Amino acid sequence: MDWNLVLLIGIVVLQCQIVAGSANNQCLWEAHGDHLRQRGIVYAPDFVINAGGLLNVAIELTPAGYNEARVLERVRHIATTVGAVLATAEHEGISTQRAAVRLAEQKLATARQAKIYGLAGSETPGEVSVGEARVRHRRRSTPALAHTRRRQLRYS
Repeated sequence: MDWNLVLLIGIVVLQCQIVAGSANNQCLWEAHGDHLRQRGIVYAPDFVINAGGLLNVAIELTPAGYNEARVLERVRHIATTVGAVLATAEHEGISTQRAAVRLAEQKLATARQAKIYGLAGSETPGEVSVGEARVRHRRRSTPALAHTRRRQLRYS
């Protein structure tokens, strides 16, 4: 079965203003998001609106362990992220699917930069932002990193 065709046919017959799926990428391809936008249907990507479950597990796996207050603090930012996706899509004339993917790629790139920056010798927690979203980075010290840092300080 050609799921692309099934999804496109489904998009054509939709009679709604919003598609906010619970899981599994209702827009399998970015073109599906484009078709929804052309029809005037707002698409809220599931990987944005349902990030709470992933955030819950991510906090559970931190060295500090599970902390419900930290989970709830992070979950409250989902609405801000959805707003950023909608605003970006409107401002740039692109689908919310494309805007969400772009925002996710920017956040991942920022997190990678923060990690690289931390490994380069920052001893203090860092914070960078993409739009209104913040990515916090805490450098974890290991004996090898501590040795490298001492060597950097000695030669500077």
